[in-house]
Amino acid sequence: MASLVLVLLAGATAAGFDVRYALLSAIDSVLGIDAVMRFVTLWLPAHFFALSDTLPGPLTLLYLLPALHIAPGRRPWWLWTSLIVAAIALPVLRWLALPWVMRYGAPSYHIAFLELAVVIDVLLIGGLYLLTRSRMVLAVSLVATALGCVAEGASLSIPYVPVAFGWIWHAVLAATLLTWAIKARHYRLPAHLCVSCGYDLTGVAAPVCPECGQARN
Repeated sequence: MASLVLVLLAGATAAGFDVRYALLSAIDSVLGIDAVMRFVTLWLPAHFFALSDTLPGPLTLLYLLPALHIAPGRRPWWLWTSLIVAAIALPVLRWLALPWVMRYGAPSYHIAFLELAVVIDVLLIGGLYLLTRSRMVLAVSLVATALGCVAEGASLSIPYVPVAFGWIWHAVLAATLLTWAIKARHYRLPAHLCVSCGYDLTGVAAPVCPECGQARN
């Protein structure tokens, strides 16, 4: 659902509909002008940089949620909700933490952005591995993120490098996660294991898995 909403918003923008004005008007009518100012000065710039950096954000949901949907296995509602909240909140949290990092040692905004991106990317890589249990996803995300940090450091002397590599980073993660999901979908478990959770059904006479409730083939 979240992926569909993001795709519809992108399509509306491409068709010429002023999504920004409609959104700001809605925020103003419900929450007032102060909320509009916070949205413009905090939320928008935070997510703008998330689009061009090696940083998770709403763009990440466009490929992460479909990959998890394609992959076999049931996932609780709170996991989907947590992923959406994290994708929206992490870029904003980096923006909010920037003055604090500057105050406690970072020599410049550029270095502070890079340090915060590394912390968030470590959390992302760990989360992706916990979700997929795939060494391929772990290895690719580690290499891509390390190269992204190098590109971010190179932006001091080479303009547009981190922007280009940010999009490449998202494309690599998208291809890796979708490849994992499709391979996992087509992987055939032994007949005595549950296709959803892998529970050993040897000797179980019930028509559904006692662990997850998946119907037996």
